[in-house]
Amino acid sequence: MMNIEYRKLYICSTTQNIEERRADHISKLNIGTGSFFHQAIGTYGPEVFQWEIIDTATDLNELALKESMHITPLILAIIKTLEGVLERKYISIQIGVVILVNGLLYLGLL
Repeated sequence: MMNIEYRKLYICSTTQNIEERRADHISKLNIGTGSFFHQAIGTYGPEVFQWEIIDTATDLNELALKESMHITPLILAIIKTLEGVLERKYISIQIGVVILVNGLLYLGLL
């Protein structure tokens, strides 16, 4: 999904069709459960999100693998950007661990 107004990208996986998934996200927003993505829908409104299928899978293992395959380049770009920002501030870092939990990126610094 892409927030077309602010150019924020969200990647997720599902076994539902795209309309069911969209309805599920809006339902979770309306009952007050969910994640950062549901908060983004509440903040910006569902109409500013472009929903698109970027890949398909035949089973759950392939689905998880493909989700990681699409997320990994984004994580690497984030790391590169963070390293550049910190280097300009004369702070040296080494990133040792990257963990994605419920859509939140955690970086372990060495």
